[in-house]
Amino acid sequence: MCATQVEVGRAFLDKLVSEHIAGKFLVKECSTAKMWQTEMAQEVVDTCLQFFGGYGYMLEYSVYRAFMDARVAHIFAGANETMRIIVSKQMGL
Repeated sequence: MCATQVEVGRAFLDKLVSEHIAGKFLVKECSTAKMWQTEMAQEVVDTCLQFFGGYGYMLEYSVYRAFMDARVAHIFAGANETMRIIVSKQMGL
């Protein structure tokens, strides 16, 4: 399941990059991508953390660093709550 989520996310980003290069206006799509990617990353890292059990919380393991990075990604480059507002405005809501 984790690999599927990552592949879908990559395909979505590749599509957005191609459309951006073509000069399309992508505010809603980019906001959606940022929001979805960071939430998906949090879910994937949480699943990996469960796999590692107690070791997942030890600083020596890279999964703990990924857990910390995934959590803060919700805030970087605009909080996901802000992305939801942007998407809703772009949809005319």
